Amino acid sequence: MVLVKDGQIDENNTIVSFISKIFYNLNENYSNDQTYVDYIKDRAIFTLKNKDVDSINEQIINIFLGEAKEFLSADSVENKDEVHLGLYLIEFLNTLTLSETLPHRLILKKGVPIILL
Repeated sequence: MVLVKDGQIDENNTIVSFISKIFYNLNENYSNDQTYVDYIKDRAIFTLKNKDVDSINEQIINIFLGEAKEFLSADSVENKDEVHLGLYLIEFLNTLTLSETLPHRLILKKGVPIILL
């Protein structure tokens, strides 16, 4: 993991320490409605791989206070007679995270920023 801040590169970071440097004083800023938007809009973590995004998102969501809500995608086939249902198990398909598809499992928590594309 590489952290670039103020033009300096630090390659000796764990994901947890990396997140804590980007989102420092999160609980203090999270509870202040007047400064929260300014605080959160100035922070971002970019990564190239979906698996890294998922891992970082999960850890950031766990830092925020409150109860998480889980949302699952709906699995259905329009014409079941024309599809070989045994070809791929739905459980297997739900584990795939292709760049063109949304994840099967989405975890949200009040106050956690999201990006809608």
